[in-house]
Amino acid sequence: MKFSKRRVCFLSDIIFFSFAALIIGGCASWARRAPYKMGYDFKSVEKVYVEEFKPVSNEAYSNSGAVVRDAFVLELLRRGYKVLSDPSSADAVISGSVMTYNPEKRYIIMLQKPGEKRIVSQQLTEIPGSNVYSFGSAFGLKEDNQILVSNAIVGVAANMRDAKTGEIVWSNDFTYEGLDLASALSGVVSYLIKTIPRQ
Repeated sequence: MKFSKRRVCFLSDIIFFSFAALIIGGCASWARRAPYKMGYDFKSVEKVYVEEFKPVSNEAYSNSGAVVRDAFVLELLRRGYKVLSDPSSADAVISGSVMTYNPEKRYIIMLQKPGEKRIVSQQLTEIPGSNVYSFGSAFGLKEDNQILVSNAIVGVAANMRDAKTGEIVWSNDFTYEGLDLASALSGVVSYLIKTIPRQ
């Protein structure tokens, strides 16, 4: 069965556009839109008050809520909002909770030389990040060793409410993994603020 050149081109166009639609559809589902109140005038939101976020339920990181609040303040200022220290004259209030807060961690692992019998007495802790990197050996230690570093992970759930009515007009959550706590925190907060409509 022979196909004409026109028919072959038509079939290749169908395959190309089907493939392109599949890729675009996949990307669109990954970059989900944050739920927000339709018809709300986000353009009028200029003055924002940021509450301290509810900290993660880990006593070692009880200040995580204050750290996330400060990251929101910094990013809102970068994007042109006026951030207030008093909610009484604010247009909107941002609040939320810290879902995950795992700073990067470092471990020194003593390596065993071939033929050497060594009992490892140190207890290794679970590494929270999904990626672990070798940082080389620790300077000044005579024995063979490796420094392992795990990524930091921060997850935040946030919402914005109208300061006058108290109605929640925007909400979103996001988790981000970075090389260190600062980059993970910045990645989460900048993504969340980007999803606040400003049309």
